Amino acid sequence: EEPGTTEEPGTTEEPGTTEEPGTTEGPGTTEEPGTTEEPGTTEEPGTTEEPGTTEGPGTTEEPGTTEEPGTTEEPGTTEEPGTTEEPGVTEEPGTTEEPGTTEGPGTTEEPGTTEEPGTTEEPGTTEEPGATEEPGVTEEPGTTEEPSEPGDPLPGEWEEDEDGNEYWYEDGEIQGTEGRGKEIYDPVTDAWYWLDAVDGGRKAVNKDVYLESAGGSLSENVNGTGKWVRYDENGQMVKGWDTTEAGTWYFDQIYGTMAKGYVEIEGALYYFDRITGIGTGEPCQWEEAYGWVNTEKGDRFWYEDGVHQGTEGRGKEIYDPISDAWYWLDAVDNGKIAVNKDVYQDSFAGDWAENEDGTGKWVRYDENGRMVKGWHTTEKGTYYFDEIFGTMAKGTVTIEGKEYRFDAITGTLVGKRERQAETGRTQN
Repeated sequence: EEPGTTEEPGTTEEPGTTEEPGTTEGPGTTEEPGTTEEPGTTEEPGTTEEPGTTEGPGTTEEPGTTEEPGTTEEPGTTEEPGTTEEPGVTEEPGTTEEPGTTEGPGTTEEPGTTEEPGTTEEPGTTEEPGATEEPGVTEEPGTTEEPSEPGDPLPGEWEEDEDGNEYWYEDGEIQGTEGRGKEIYDPVTDAWYWLDAVDGGRKAVNKDVYLESAGGSLSENVNGTGKWVRYDENGQMVKGWDTTEAGTWYFDQIYGTMAKGYVEIEGALYYFDRITGIGTGEPCQWEEAYGWVNTEKGDRFWYEDGVHQGTEGRGKEIYDPISDAWYWLDAVDNGKIAVNKDVYQDSFAGDWAENEDGTGKWVRYDENGRMVKGWHTTEKGTYYFDEIFGTMAKGTVTIEGKEYRFDAITGTLVGKRERQAETGRTQN
């Protein structure tokens, strides 16, 4: 995202609150009770104006409420009772651009439209926002085995029709005609190509395509998947710098992932539009960095005014308007995004707060580092998290008019009771 305006931090919670003994077990790590943490200041959820962004189910922050950074523990480690750590100060990044503004050679799908792995688009056309196409067959770059010996048969071969269009055949069958298409690797040219199902499997040229396959350090998801890639005039996946009359782009040298936001390349910091990926090709100052920064080592950190966040105290909770989600930066991991982890926070928690003053809650961050809201099931059981504050439900609570019982310590679902309005009876 481009550095924008910054909201003022919210109110500060009084220190001295204590975690509840024996609290939750989740898919991530769990802090031990007895720790006292001083909440820092944080921005108020739901107060960022985000042009063009859409809040999805469970991601709405209630206006006027204060989310404070919570506390975190390194997976497998335990805080000693009585230790006090100060969370950082959370600020929301500024405004964002609307998706659907991508420019580049050929046609470009609109960012924000999610496509299944192996899917394809018709050359020369632009998909409408929100359109979903059926998944096809996808191969990730680097996953195709090359012939081990010069005499080994190739996995496939190109055939050209009378109009000069090229198609890829394997065992005599044309490929890329199902779903949205297929990405293939040709060991002869040592390049990746996209076969467009909307065009009968024809090789795509001058086209940007979104894939859910592995994207390396520049991937859109924390779990290393999701990327925009480009195929040039010869249909080969672009890697490295690419300049056209529309601007300058950079694509990962291995996965072909389009760079967006702040990216470290050969020791220098570059900025690319967070939606279109267009950059100037000129390095910028580290002091300008605001938002996610992808380093050459493959790490992703959050910067504010050039300062690496989440390295002090126990960490810092931040809100990213691009993904419309809250994240936890773990100080025990040098400010990296916490994933699959439960964290106790002394911030405002709504009706399910553990303290009488309305503060204190356990929250969970999923495999992509985003705060979980609503129902969440793992191998350990089923949980429910407040749709606004992310507070883990414990004990007996009412959800959409029905009573549910959750373990008072772990938060796992124990049972459900439905009250019959006509008779007043309770059904277990």
